Amino acid sequence: MKILIIEDSKLLQAVMQDALQNAGFEVYQADNGLLGLETAKQIHPDLILLDVMMPVMDGLTTYQELRKDDWGKTVPVIMLTGAEEDRVTSWISQEGLDYFKKDNWMMNEVVSHIKQKLGISK
Repeated sequence: MKILIIEDSKLLQAVMQDALQNAGFEVYQADNGLLGLETAKQIHPDLILLDVMMPVMDGLTTYQELRKDDWGKTVPVIMLTGAEEDRVTSWISQEGLDYFKKDNWMMNEVVSHIKQKLGISK
């Protein structure tokens, strides 16, 4: 299964890529929302990990643009946020999205949540 990580932090990209590849996923990456949107439309990942705060196009705009695409309307998205702003987390909740706060998570929890979201029992 394919996972697309749209995240501007190279360190966080590397950590997530290692954990997800070790769990058996095929991993793709993009460092900003615009590149991530283009990549998603090309490769049609099974799930997208999407950072909220990024250069070029932020995660909220990327998500809205993704949902305009026929394929993108249904792809599972998990938001990644370092933002403490209530408006960001309330928008994410209002959209019915799952999210992880970057300062409060362990990679094994993220991998487990992805597997659950994709219906993988292991």
